[in-house]
Amino acid sequence: MYENSSDRRVGMIRIIHDDIPAISAKTDEVILVGPDDVDISLTPSAANRTAEGLIEKAAEATGKRAAIEDDCKRMAAGSILTGRLRMSLTKR
Repeated sequence: MYENSSDRRVGMIRIIHDDIPAISAKTDEVILVGPDDVDISLTPSAANRTAEGLIEKAAEATGKRAAIEDDCKRMAAGSILTGRLRMSLTKR
């Protein structure tokens, strides 16, 4: 029923939400406030990995694996370029 064996919910109702969480950032923290006021606080690294996983699983759920792989490659290339730009600006 659930892909992750630790995700066993007994006596709970599972609701699929169509609303996106509110996302904010503080120093070294990314905060998501979802439906029903569920708060999640992540490190920037964990937030990046979560975003990658969400993109992958959303593509899987909609059957668009190939398109999402191209998007991920473009995002990774953009991150590399952004990092290089930051490095070049700080060297000035």
